[in-house]
Amino acid sequence: TPQEDYQMIRAFNYVWAMGGNLSSGLVQMSTLPTMTLGQMCKYSPNIFNNMRLLAKWSKVAVQYYTGGKNLDNLIKAGTITQVQGDHIRHLENVGKLQAYFTQDAIGESESPVGKAKQGVKSFANIAGRPVIVGEMITRFATGMASHEMFQDPKVQARAAKTHANDHRWQAMIKMNPDMTMAQLMSKYMMDEAHGIYGKVGRPEYMRGAGGAFMFPFMTFPHYAIEGMIRSLGQGPDGVRSALM
Repeated sequence: TPQEDYQMIRAFNYVWAMGGNLSSGLVQMSTLPTMTLGQMCKYSPNIFNNMRLLAKWSKVAVQYYTGGKNLDNLIKAGTITQVQGDHIRHLENVGKLQAYFTQDAIGESESPVGKAKQGVKSFANIAGRPVIVGEMITRFATGMASHEMFQDPKVQARAAKTHANDHRWQAMIKMNPDMTMAQLMSKYMMDEAHGIYGKVGRPEYMRGAGGAFMFPFMTFPHYAIEGMIRSLGQGPDGVRSALM
């Protein structure tokens, strides 16, 4: 279908631009100091503690992915708690730990496609592996550092005040009554720091033939700019986050 054609174009452009090499994968780690850290400082001004949490959970992320995603081993070793393990499993199940290329195909048709299209998809997954792994590590670190940070009642209170009129945040609370504040903010922070991908999250101007050719993977920059603008309207805490 045309929709799948456009997705294959995005896939090819993605691999062409990112190069599929280790250095491109390491660039993904810049998301933590440039996006995640600023978002964390919106709710907790202790920048050194926030940096400590990101470093801690980046290390755990490497152990998680190099250890075959075996949460039981991490729990038995005392690296993470059972509660943290359950949350990681939840993030994995709802797709929050998936990298850009995987998420960008969300919402696309699953009908059979030609061999050429399948070839592009397979090549993109193989060549882009360093980038994919690098991004999964940053997503993991963002989600779990936020989860630990939001165990603090003071941080929760600051977030509740900041998002008192945030309709997306209020809808998230309403739709997930059984989740804790820390669990909800962990998912919210991942959206704020990394963007929302797939057809659902892709802005209108990025869709169709024009979007596939002219804006093949501009979702992240779009959300980054949108997030900074939104933060500027969230009081002193938001301004601090935007400036970082």
